[in-house]
Amino acid sequence: MNIKIDNLFVKLGNKPIIKGLNLSINSGELVGIIGPNGSGKSTLLRTIYRVLKPETGVIYFDGINIQDKSYKETARQLSVVSQHNNFSFDFSVGSVVVMGRAPHKRLMEQNNSDDYRLVREALTRVGLSGFEKRRFNTLSGGEQQRVILARALVQNTETLILDEPTNHLDIKYQLQLMSMVKNIGCTTIAAIHDLNIAVMYCDKIVVIKAGQLMGVGTPDELITPELIWDIYGVNATIYRTKDNEMYILFTKTI
Repeated sequence: MNIKIDNLFVKLGNKPIIKGLNLSINSGELVGIIGPNGSGKSTLLRTIYRVLKPETGVIYFDGINIQDKSYKETARQLSVVSQHNNFSFDFSVGSVVVMGRAPHKRLMEQNNSDDYRLVREALTRVGLSGFEKRRFNTLSGGEQQRVILARALVQNTETLILDEPTNHLDIKYQLQLMSMVKNIGCTTIAAIHDLNIAVMYCDKIVVIKAGQLMGVGTPDELITPELIWDIYGVNATIYRTKDNEMYILFTKTI
């Protein structure tokens, strides 16, 4: 799915957070949103998946204003893996994952054997085979994050939104999760803290600072020591592996 963001302004309370942002995302791209804490990354994502409503500006999905779509129609097109996934009730893992089938159900329609087959397949894909009956609230933060990814997978959407998806994950599962997301092949927008993860997996990088767009491009085009200093205020050196893959080394600061 192609996404176009046109002159977007978003406020939280009376405070402007996103300030006149324009952005185009092509179908099938994995786009990383980077920027310092408080720059507006999560606010942008929450506006795209309609938790927040913009003051002005329009977001288009394949040329259609998202405000012209029902929330259920949006949920058939876009799934979300957010930072915080607290449940008031002690659901089983299987119950959490099968929630991803809700946008595809008619009113009062029950889950069926195909739905539960998709749940098992999704849990296997995220490395949690056999976890269906485990209680979600007993899992580690990293396991919970993988359950939420499995829920997004069974939702079977054209677009995936990830808000700092590697939080709570150790290095092995950070790499596994991002490789899995890369291989899904749908349009993916991810807010990412770790610049090395961003340059390793993203087709396009979007840089935001203080709610404004500071740059868009491939990792090779965009990521330089000068940009890292301008955005984060830290010194960095960029190296290349023998396969010409970029990695970033940061210098200690006081």
